[in-house]
Amino acid sequence: MSCITHAQVVASHPDRLVVRPLPKPLCQGCAAYGACRMAVGQLRGRPSEIEIPLTAPITVSPGETVELSITGTALRGWVLRAYGAPLAVFLSVIGVGATLHWHELGVACLAGASALGVFCVMTRHAQIRIQVRA
Repeated sequence: MSCITHAQVVASHPDRLVVRPLPKPLCQGCAAYGACRMAVGQLRGRPSEIEIPLTAPITVSPGETVELSITGTALRGWVLRAYGAPLAVFLSVIGVGATLHWHELGVACLAGASALGVFCVMTRHAQIRIQVRA
């Protein structure tokens, strides 16, 4: 399963491309897993701009339409990192707290705060490979 959308080029730079997704119904991946980043701007009612770092130069002009795609493997990998790592931290803190007989409320607060912190770090620094086709 992959996520494919079309976008209008806003600006083209040698190292990055700025695009605005065109309105469309949610793709299979978005419908199955919830709204992906490309669809979030559409759901809020205002088009958002996405800045895509380029690994190779692409010749497109502002106003042209390009196809953006994310493979199912990349999408699943991002979801695993974004949600799997916080879940592992959450369960680990609960396990350690239960083993050491810590107070339940303290363990719950520490586990929640730790998982939230890991989630913020993982999603802030996570990158997903978006393929651009002119």
